Amino acid sequence: MTYDGIMWGPSIRGYMADNKNRIRRCESSLASLKNQDGEFARDHRMLIQLYRDIETLLIKHTEAADAATPTQYKAAIKSLGLSQERAGDWLGIGRRTSQGYALGEYPVPEPVAKLLRLCVKLKLNPEDVK
Repeated sequence: MTYDGIMWGPSIRGYMADNKNRIRRCESSLASLKNQDGEFARDHRMLIQLYRDIETLLIKHTEAADAATPTQYKAAIKSLGLSQERAGDWLGIGRRTSQGYALGEYPVPEPVAKLLRLCVKLKLNPEDVK
């Protein structure tokens, strides 16, 4: 996917998952420090905030580059009366890929997003589009 002239590959989503793990590890380490207020605890708090800021920027940029956001994908399949698994079967993309779109692990391709928007707009049932 391309956003602002920058090519974002699947690795950006991997980095997002790694970033979430970093946040969890820092929070866990900070919890073990309990009420300490030394430099180490302060550094952990700063790291956690930095990782959260990075996550916010990554989400903003990846959603802007995707054809549909995970929220839009979930809303579309819900309005069509489909579960994530059934949507994967219906779209021919596989259940795991559909779940990946809903979780934001994979970008929603433009053709998939267009088909979903069209079906929702025209109030078509998935059975109408076979």
